Amino acid sequence: LGTGGGIIGNMANGEIINCNSTMDVNATAGGGGGIAGIANRSTVSNSTYSGTVGTEGSGFFNGGIVGFIGQDVDVINVSSSGLVQSNQGAGGIVGSLSNGSIIQNSTSSAIVNANTRAGGLVGTIQSSAIDSSFFSGIAEVTNSDAGGIVGYIAGNNLTSITNVENFGDVTGIDRIGGIVGWQFGLADISYARNSGNITGEGSLIGGIIGYFSGSSNNGFRKLVNEGDLQGSGVIGGIFGGFDNNIDLILIDSVFSSGSVETNSIAGGLIGNATGVRLTNSSSTASISTEGIAGGLLGSVSNSEVEICFFNGIVESTSSFTGGIAAISDESNISNSFARGFANGFSGGIVGEANETIIFQTYSTMEMEPPFENNIIFQGNNNEIINSYFSIIAITGENPGGSRYLFIEDMTYPYENDVYTGWDFNNIWRHDFTGEINDGLPYFRSAGDEGFFYVLIGVNRVAWGEASGEGYFDEGGEVTLTAEANEGYRFLYWEDTDGMIISEDENYQFSMPAENVILTAVFDEATPIREIEGMVFKIYPNPVTDQLYIHADQTIQDVRLYNSTGQLIHHFSVNNNTVSINTSEIPVGTYLLSIQSDDHWINESIQVIR
Repeated sequence: LGTGGGIIGNMANGEIINCNSTMDVNATAGGGGGIAGIANRSTVSNSTYSGTVGTEGSGFFNGGIVGFIGQDVDVINVSSSGLVQSNQGAGGIVGSLSNGSIIQNSTSSAIVNANTRAGGLVGTIQSSAIDSSFFSGIAEVTNSDAGGIVGYIAGNNLTSITNVENFGDVTGIDRIGGIVGWQFGLADISYARNSGNITGEGSLIGGIIGYFSGSSNNGFRKLVNEGDLQGSGVIGGIFGGFDNNIDLILIDSVFSSGSVETNSIAGGLIGNATGVRLTNSSSTASISTEGIAGGLLGSVSNSEVEICFFNGIVESTSSFTGGIAAISDESNISNSFARGFANGFSGGIVGEANETIIFQTYSTMEMEPPFENNIIFQGNNNEIINSYFSIIAITGENPGGSRYLFIEDMTYPYENDVYTGWDFNNIWRHDFTGEINDGLPYFRSAGDEGFFYVLIGVNRVAWGEASGEGYFDEGGEVTLTAEANEGYRFLYWEDTDGMIISEDENYQFSMPAENVILTAVFDEATPIREIEGMVFKIYPNPVTDQLYIHADQTIQDVRLYNSTGQLIHHFSVNNNTVSINTSEIPVGTYLLSIQSDDHWINESIQVIR
């Protein structure tokens, strides 16, 4: 009726290797384990268990391998199946894991059941580590704190959970998570994935962590949820609730794609967030609620969101929705975008925002009538800077700092005044082909090839086309191709300063350590004139800023007359090439007279803007 183990009841300074037990263990006083009841300063390795530990609703800290670990125990390459039960602290491998202990390269497919604090691998953990392990059974509590890996994290010394995965289903009332039910203590969690279904009849349900109210040295990285979530309260694809009132805690590179259903607050990544710095993260979830819902965050306050996106469905039957957040208070949202569908009182980026800064964002959210895409649906004391949203028809007022565009004007190739000032070197990328993000800007990632880009355009779309743009490594070979349409011809490649770079239709060069922006300049096929064996080339025509004249013999004199015959420019030259600045010449038609030797040629030119 006290401590019990399938191999050893209480072990200190010992070692269990290559053991297997199928014995049922019932330790009503606490510390029941399929292999050992209690362990300290020991090792358990290469062992398995497949019986029943504990009875329903009674006992404390029961585990499929070890019930209670006090300190410095290594649990390595073990597995458990069967049934683990207790009143509090049931784990598929360990009921309670503490003080410098580790579980590594281990698995559980057990059914784990407790009134509170049930974990697929560990019921409660503090100041210890779990690495490279997974769960594929069922973890359930009749009350609160259940997780696919850990039910409850305690302690002021660091716990580390990394390279773990949950394939099983997790159910309970409150604080239910795919990896951790409730993180109350200090812990860093990274490289964790959940693909099981997570269900809580109450609140604080998360694909990775149900509820965070603790602390973290290094934040959270590389968290993925692919499971479906269901609850009646606050729920999120990664975190159900995240409460932090000290410094911002980093959440980096997290992703959720499972469905999210609740009656209250829902977020594709976090249901309710305070004090987070969310970066490099995204969701493609389908979110449905009777309350507020955000593509990434249901409600967010005192936080920063950057380099994040949503591309899914956000639906509410009666409240605010937003492509990034439903409600934002005193937060910053920058370099982010939202795509997909939203209904309810929806904002393309935020539904209701108060004292929020929105910087360099865009939304192409499709919204259910009578609502239309926007940046913010309603709010107070907000600042919108250099942000864009797509429209079907231009109606209503344009919020300060944002700009509405037709979707085709937001996709590449866009005008020079779109996405002005956006960092396409370090954060954003152009979707040149339209195959990655339908032509809309997307984010640079660590695996991208090529750091510098080549952008090309044409002076008139009807006259010709050019190809070869993209991203290139420094020193890489770049080939640009220009092809004139019928009735027109290619003249040259021009840079942003108006300098001629090459007259070769197939221009090849080595990529410099900077971006390259070139224009393929075409003209009508008639500017070449031949008189008594002399060839003149005059381009471009029409001209905007700079007119070029080239002859195969020396040019002596150039004169420009307006439509009334008045001489407005006279150049005495002795060269084969002449350049005339037309930027200050009024728009209109002019006569150009050129002398070479004893021959004169007259050509009509048009100045345009």
